[in-house]
Amino acid sequence: MLPRASITDIETACATGEFTHIHLLAHGIEWTDGYDLRYGLALHDPNDPDGVMDQVSGARLASAIRPIRRSHPQTLTCPQVVTLASCNSGNLGSVAGAGASIAHALHETGIPLVIGSQFPLSFEGSVLMVENLQRVAVGARSTGAGKRPAPPAALAEQVTGANMP
Repeated sequence: MLPRASITDIETACATGEFTHIHLLAHGIEWTDGYDLRYGLALHDPNDPDGVMDQVSGARLASAIRPIRRSHPQTLTCPQVVTLASCNSGNLGSVAGAGASIAHALHETGIPLVIGSQFPLSFEGSVLMVENLQRVAVGARSTGAGKRPAPPAALAEQVTGANMP
């Protein structure tokens, strides 16, 4: 757990740890870039953790979650599942400009399953989302004695109802 996390804290934890699942609880924020509406996360500024907010785009978050592995410098880390409990983390923003959601930016870097919200997400809604995802994940892993846990594609199918290759 990384309370009051900055983008630097997340990158350091991911570079030094071996995480298969990452759950981020942060405020989702929006801003305009010219005519484009963009969404990101409000994290703590690494240089001023009690003051300034750091506006983190999907691309910056993806770089932090998939850094070079400190134990094997020739490889990048890659969690199998990332859940984003934040407003608009799956929202595309403006269709007028190039770019995508935070969730899509993470998925583009090779994370197989990224779950975000296309709409504002209440505190109660984020709790409900995580409880249901954990229930599905536990069910997917309860495959019986001697059997391997369900692969991420099977988990994705249970969460979304979509048949994944």
